[in-house]
Amino acid sequence: MSNIAQCKDFSERVDLCESLHMYLKPIARINISVPIPPTMRVAGATMSTWEIMDKIRELILPDEFVFLRLLKTAGELYRFEGELESKVAARSCLTRLDNTLIRIESTGHEFRLRAADAKLPYPTRTEWETFFRESKSMNETKPGERADTVHIEGLPIRWFQVITAF
Repeated sequence: MSNIAQCKDFSERVDLCESLHMYLKPIARINISVPIPPTMRVAGATMSTWEIMDKIRELILPDEFVFLRLLKTAGELYRFEGELESKVAARSCLTRLDNTLIRIESTGHEFRLRAADAKLPYPTRTEWETFFRESKSMNETKPGERADTVHIEGLPIRWFQVITAF
């Protein structure tokens, strides 16, 4: 799944190629959990995830999420993931959200939010190498089919020229 959004905060960007207007920007994601107390866990009872998301969006103002989505819903927990424009904004939102009480109007109850940095969904080195080693369709002895191979086309050749200054 690809989430493409217009970047508004350029403070953390790193120039990849200024002449082609190519930049890298770190990902700033947070996880927000809403644990449901045992007294609220009634079979068949649900809460509006939209209402919870709206309350979370209100709490982080003036910052805004690039996206906020529901990751998991169970009888005892609602878990959301949100992406923000910068790491600074993410840290600021974490302090505002963690241990904050929100009141859900549809239930009339208050719930305590838990917020933390999100672990990015990328494989570890061991997982990456195991995948390529155990894959039947790939052969590590052939060029281009190794775990440490990246094939990129169409980059400007000047990126690879050695510039010497005298």
